[in-house]
Amino acid sequence: MKSTDLFKKTHIYSILWLLFFVMSSIHPSYAGYGLKMKDAYLTFFIEIDDKQIAKLVGLPLEGEYYYDIRQAKLIFSPAYTENAYYVSVLPMERGLPKALFSRDSKKDGKLLLGYDTQKWSLSTNSIDCKDVYSSKELGKKLKFNMTDIARINLALAYITGQKLSHPCLSHVISKAAGNLIGLPLHSYSLLDRSDFVVESIVEDKNLDLHVITTDVSLFDDDAQAKYLETLLASPAYHSYLQTVELLGDSGITKVKALKQLLENPENRRKILPAQE
Repeated sequence: MKSTDLFKKTHIYSILWLLFFVMSSIHPSYAGYGLKMKDAYLTFFIEIDDKQIAKLVGLPLEGEYYYDIRQAKLIFSPAYTENAYYVSVLPMERGLPKALFSRDSKKDGKLLLGYDTQKWSLSTNSIDCKDVYSSKELGKKLKFNMTDIARINLALAYITGQKLSHPCLSHVISKAAGNLIGLPLHSYSLLDRSDFVVESIVEDKNLDLHVITTDVSLFDDDAQAKYLETLLASPAYHSYLQTVELLGDSGITKVKALKQLLENPENRRKILPAQE
């Protein structure tokens, strides 16, 4: 081979490598995981990237929603605005009852999605809430466990004005308990006899890092009022305006009025689950 040909080939390979490096820097890809979950009402998806950011897909909400596992924060961009907001879950856990777990080792070993599971019973305030089959190994592998699922539920309930008054629906699962129990693959509610199931887990070796803006604002009363207004069905909006006119238009007054109206499911606007 002539030296000029060798130089041309080497030069081309260098350019290709450089282009790959530049593109990888713009859209870096890492190993991540996609989880398909199903409860009594909804099938939804969680995509966890290498930086422990989980994207929530398939929720009956408009906009984009992410959960920062390390910081226990929900970060979201509502569809009606270009602004992004965050809520910290840890302050929400103050004052909530702690979930207690008891192990039923005689029923261990149920194989789900190729993983051995352990059987746990969850109770809160002396109330038996649910039976859980979980994988400690899978929770450690994904760095995502029952604590994170409970925190996501708390955050979503908070921003949408859902009242979780029952201790089985609103409780604290400590990080230590989450690490011990791992990721729940199947749970059975002793309240409404419904199931929660992780239907599939896919390892994606080319998952792009989730792009989240760093310009995020605290989800204060004014922001929450605006958000809750978009969830209100048209017939109930007139009642809301009357309340605001009577009691004032401060953020906290609006939030209180909106939450009271949204307690009635008929006052909530029907939103279809978002799909990618």
